[in-house]
Amino acid sequence: MTDPQTGKGRALPQRLHTAMSQAVGRERECGLGFLFLPVAMGAGAGLFYSASRDPGLLLPGLGLLVAAFIAMLTREAHLGASRAAALAAALCAGACAAGFEQQRGAILLDSDVITQITGQVEAREFGPAGRVWYLIDLLSTAGPEIRRPPARVRLVARAPHPPVPVGAVISGRARLSAPSGPVLPGGFDFAFKAFVDGIGAHGFFYSAPEASAPSLRRTGLLQPFRLHLRRIREQISTRIRTVLPGDPGGVAAALAVSDRRGISTATQDALRATGLAHILAISGLHMALAAGTLYIGLRKLLALFPPLVEAFPVRKIAAVGALMVATAYLLISGGSVATQRAWVMLAIMLGAVLADRSALTMRNVALAALVIIIITPSAVVGPGFQMSFAATAALISAYAALAARSRDSAAATPGLWGAPGRSAGSSCWPS
Repeated sequence: MTDPQTGKGRALPQRLHTAMSQAVGRERECGLGFLFLPVAMGAGAGLFYSASRDPGLLLPGLGLLVAAFIAMLTREAHLGASRAAALAAALCAGACAAGFEQQRGAILLDSDVITQITGQVEAREFGPAGRVWYLIDLLSTAGPEIRRPPARVRLVARAPHPPVPVGAVISGRARLSAPSGPVLPGGFDFAFKAFVDGIGAHGFFYSAPEASAPSLRRTGLLQPFRLHLRRIREQISTRIRTVLPGDPGGVAAALAVSDRRGISTATQDALRATGLAHILAISGLHMALAAGTLYIGLRKLLALFPPLVEAFPVRKIAAVGALMVATAYLLISGGSVATQRAWVMLAIMLGAVLADRSALTMRNVALAALVIIIITPSAVVGPGFQMSFAATAALISAYAALAARSRDSAAATPGLWGAPGRSAGSSCWPS
C-alpha cells in the first residue's frame, strides 16, 4: 500500500515523473535551459566531424529551419516541446557551423613531392642549431608544378642563412609532405589539426632559401595588419631575451608573446616532468592576470579621487581599460585557440560589468562557449576546449553552491538582537 502522507511505496514511474516535474519547474524559475544550448551545439559539431561520411550542409540546414519553426510555433502552447525543438535547432546549428568551417579548410597535399616553391613569409620561428621554421603563403611551384597546391605550407630551413624577414618573398627547392594522421587509432589527428589551421603541407628546404623584396600580393585587407603584428611580436621577443638572457628571458618571452625559442631543452623537460609545461601556453590564467591586475589597479587609483568617483562610473572605466589590455594581449600573443577562448570569456565577463550584471555566472560561460563554437566549431573535439570550459563551469558551480549554503546559514541564524536573519532569497545558481 502507498502511504498518502509520505508517498512511500509509489511506483517508480510516478516518482520519476514527480522528480522531473520539480526539475522542470526549477529550470523554468531559474532559466537554466539556456545553459544547454552550447552543449547541444557542441554535440552537433562533434557529430559532424565524427561522421564516417561528409554529412554536407543540406540536412543540418533543413533540420535547423524545421526545428526553429517548431520551437517558435509551440512556444506558447507547449513549453516542453518548444524547448526540445530549440535544443534540436542548436544541434543542427552546431553541425552547420562545422560544415562551413570544413568548406573553409585547407587544401591538403595528398602525396609527397619535391618542387621549387615561391611564397611570402607569414611567420617564422627559430630553433636550435640555426634552424628556422617558416610559415609560407604559397605563391607558385615549379619543376614540377603542383596542380592543386595548398595555400600555406610550413617548412624548416636547416642550412645556415640570413633569416628571411616576415613579409618578404622566399624561394628554394623543398620537399613537401602531406600532414600525417593519428599515430594510434583514436589518437591525435595531425592532419585534422593542419586542415583546421589552414596548413596544407609540411617539409624542409634542401639548401638555404633565397629572399627577395616584399610581395605586392594582398590576400585580404587584414593581411598587412597581421604581418605588422608578427613583426612587433618578434621585436618584443628579441628585446626581452636581450635584457634577460637565458631561461628567464625565454620564459618571459613565452608568457608575453608565446615565443618559446629562448627556453633551453633541459628547462622544457623539467617543466614537462613536473606537470608545469601548460603555464607556458597563454590561456585564461595569463589573460586574467593581465586584465585583472589593470582592472583592480585602475579602480583603486581612481578611488583616490572622490569627485571623480561621484561623477563617473569608475567601475565601468576600469572594465573598458581591462578589455583594451586583454585585446592587445590577444593580438601580440599570436591568438591561439586557447587565448581566443580566454579572451571571449573575459570580454563577456567585462561586458556584464558594463551592463551592470553579475559577471561570474554560468550564463556568461554558456555565451562564451556559443561564440567559440560558432567561430571555431572544431575546437569542440579538442581537449583544450573541453578542459577549459569544464574547469570554469566547475569553479562557478562550486562558488554558487558555497554561496547558497552561506545564504541558507544566514537565513537560519538569528540576527544580532534576536531578530530573524536575512532571507535566503532564490535557490537558483548564478545563471
